[in-house]
Amino acid sequence: MAAGDIAGGIALIPNFLTLGPNSDWTSWFGHLVLPGTTTSANILTGELVPHGWRPDDPNSVGANPSHGVGVMPQFPIHASTPYLRPDQTPNSSLTLNLTGEWGPAPLGPAEFYNLDYYRQNVPNSEQTLPTGTCSTCTPTNITGAFGASQVWTSTDVAELVKNLGQNYGGAIVVTHSQSGPIGHHLVRILREQNTLKYLKGLVTVEGTSCSMSAAGINETDFDNVPYMVLKGDYSGTNASCTQTVNAIIARRLAGSGTAAVEYIKLDEAPNPANAWPQPLDRPIMEGITHMMMDGSDEGRGYDALAVMDVILNWGKTRFSKPHQFNCPQGKNKG
Repeated sequence: MAAGDIAGGIALIPNFLTLGPNSDWTSWFGHLVLPGTTTSANILTGELVPHGWRPDDPNSVGANPSHGVGVMPQFPIHASTPYLRPDQTPNSSLTLNLTGEWGPAPLGPAEFYNLDYYRQNVPNSEQTLPTGTCSTCTPTNITGAFGASQVWTSTDVAELVKNLGQNYGGAIVVTHSQSGPIGHHLVRILREQNTLKYLKGLVTVEGTSCSMSAAGINETDFDNVPYMVLKGDYSGTNASCTQTVNAIIARRLAGSGTAAVEYIKLDEAPNPANAWPQPLDRPIMEGITHMMMDGSDEGRGYDALAVMDVILNWGKTRFSKPHQFNCPQGKNKG
């Protein structure tokens, strides 16, 4: 490569998958609109506003929004970041220009851009790893944006679960967002290794997919594995998660399997149709975002810890208890 060949140098940089700056926001926290309106816009002509920013907020996610008008996200988006000046706000491509400066700031109040969330985005280095195939999956080629992670991370987590099972009796796996399919591929790998008995429960928090066919599994794999799906307020009901939960419930009603299953929608009341043997008794929580682990208490009496309590309370009576292992005093068995 010739000296000064910038384009050639850029071409050598691995493709680390990242989400666009406005898609993070509009997927989970609010809207990108023309200033003063509710009309959708792009990052160059619009401003970012949170859910509930005005009475005619287009709150709907899917066909039937359940949260009320003016419900703000339970996420600390109301405070600006003092050490990030408005003139340092990234432009739509989130790249530096050749002089090492950020592009011009988009429209909108600075406090809606100076968010801790944007600095939580990290490159996905797994994009550099090869994808793979799965003879029982549909399709058999594991590709796509997160294909590599479904191959390699699922394998690594399966090894971890097996080791924890052999030493401590088992493990409960909780996935979030893009790692949702990883948990389902994990079930297949453990089954293939005859170690599925060590998986004491699988919780999918707003997973991008719960497809069993894509992971090469079916409802029989959950006969002894408690399975729970959980969503917040601003994400729509995932069709593949509904299909998986319904398939497991149908198997229970037919008399097969003993493990509990439920699709918990925090913005809706507990529904017996979404659970077996019965739904968890819990409150309705509005304003819970995709990043619910960072949720703040906006005067409504619940936050990230309250969401965690929902998961823990579900598991208390539905997860089997691995045997206790007490380390000898003064020795670390980790």
